[in-house]
Amino acid sequence: MKMSLVALLSLAALTIECAAHAASMQLSWSQCYGDGQVLNQDFACNNNWLPHVLVASFTPDMTSDTVNGNEVVIDIRTNSAALPSWWQFKNTGSCRNAALKVASRPSPNSTCLDEFGQDGIAAIGAYLVAGPYAYLGARIIAVVAVPASAVAHVDPTHEYFSLAFIIDSAHTTGADACGGCAVGAEIELNSIKLTAGGADLDEFIGASPGENYAYWQGGVTYVPTRSATWGAIKALYR
Repeated sequence: MKMSLVALLSLAALTIECAAHAASMQLSWSQCYGDGQVLNQDFACNNNWLPHVLVASFTPDMTSDTVNGNEVVIDIRTNSAALPSWWQFKNTGSCRNAALKVASRPSPNSTCLDEFGQDGIAAIGAYLVAGPYAYLGARIIAVVAVPASAVAHVDPTHEYFSLAFIIDSAHTTGADACGGCAVGAEIELNSIKLTAGGADLDEFIGASPGENYAYWQGGVTYVPTRSATWGAIKALYR
């Protein structure tokens, strides 16, 4: 069956509109993507105090007045076969277990909108370095949420601040230094899920090529050669 010219034009217009409003997510050092992406962070590894801040932001596809949280997943791959101790965070016994934190507020004067105003509460849910995640290096799962009385409005016309990941420089130099600060790393903002009151109201934002990556010490050249089972590969994307 042939489509009329009007129908074809309507379909084309719908396709263009959907493309224009496609959801995206961004990652940048120091500031929101909209403030000018800072793609790489070089550090001389010569002090124990300098903070390094990664900012995750997004532009949604949906318009909603009931967003109550974000679930953010970040993957880290390093330029070595095993995750260096400098990148070992949070877990008991890790070399730098207190060196990773999250913040729920953007820097002043950012072009990103503060999704939750001053009401967001952020936390790291997990820092995974075992099992299938060893193939990546590490996976960070973090959340920010607000009570029902402080739900947020989002729409496709703005970039919104989601979370800031603060990596401090503790145990970089000195007798108790953790090795691997100078090793290059690739950091991928894997996904952001906007929770808005249920599966039919939530939005999952996936890859945004070129925008959802940042690099440490120039990035990676190492390509993992270890084989992975199909079950392990599938587990990476759950």
